[in-house]
Amino acid sequence: INAEYMGIFSFKEDMSYTASQQEMIDSFVEVTSTNPGIAEGTLKESKWKLDQAIENYFNDPSKFEKYNKPAVKVKPPPGPVKPAEIDAFFSHYAGPGADVINIEGLVKLFTDLGVPLDDVLTVILPYYWKMETNDTLTKESFKNGLSRIGASNLSQLKGKLKELRGEIANVGNLKPIYAYAFSLCRDRATAHQIMQLEIAKQLWKQLFLPSVFPLISNWLEYVESFQKTQPLKKAINKDMWEMFYDFVCLISKDKSGINKILEDGAWPLMIEEFAKKIKAELKFQIINNFQYMTS
Repeated sequence: INAEYMGIFSFKEDMSYTASQQEMIDSFVEVTSTNPGIAEGTLKESKWKLDQAIENYFNDPSKFEKYNKPAVKVKPPPGPVKPAEIDAFFSHYAGPGADVINIEGLVKLFTDLGVPLDDVLTVILPYYWKMETNDTLTKESFKNGLSRIGASNLSQLKGKLKELRGEIANVGNLKPIYAYAFSLCRDRATAHQIMQLEIAKQLWKQLFLPSVFPLISNWLEYVESFQKTQPLKKAINKDMWEMFYDFVCLISKDKSGINKILEDGAWPLMIEEFAKKIKAELKFQIINNFQYMTS
């Protein structure tokens, strides 16, 4: 990723960040009014979980003073980004003189990248482009996004796709992309902050790898059955979308987090019912295993 366009400070001894990590460093500095040295050290100790890092810092700022090293503005090596190439790249998909890439141009771009339209990159790339809607990409957003990624043309962008896919391999790195997905795909036919449940299912499938959330297939099967019993439930609100991410974080590490959800009584009905289902299945597995061992 081309650091020149990220506008970050870094240390000479360690400049190898993903774009998501660079954004977390910037966000940490903005919230805490510290410097990139403290940001980097605190985030590393917190396993690159931004919310946890900020909380840890404010709980005991002195603990992280050891990372308060003199920071220098790093002069980035000559990067691959060439504004003239980006302009030509944009024009190829927008058309001569156009200042936006429309939906047809976006479909062609993803096709040329070898990215199926149901692929998670159709969310990750718009996240870097900061697209406000999923059918229009402005020239400014296109240029700024490619500068952040570090690519000037189709070939270079193709070469970055594997790295971009890696952004969702960690639940902490996934958070800003997950939050953005709601604003990108929400139902704009209404003033309410809602998303059609069919779209939400597709996004959950794209965004949550089994290695990140082992119960994702269980969740999708449950949502399917939920729709059959609640046919009028055709959309979810923003709170439900955000709390599902919290739910994933809570139980991904330890399935005993399910008990906390059931005890709280403050979770959306869909999540509470799913937690009950998973708890019952786990109990059944334990009983079966015990009977097998004693037979």
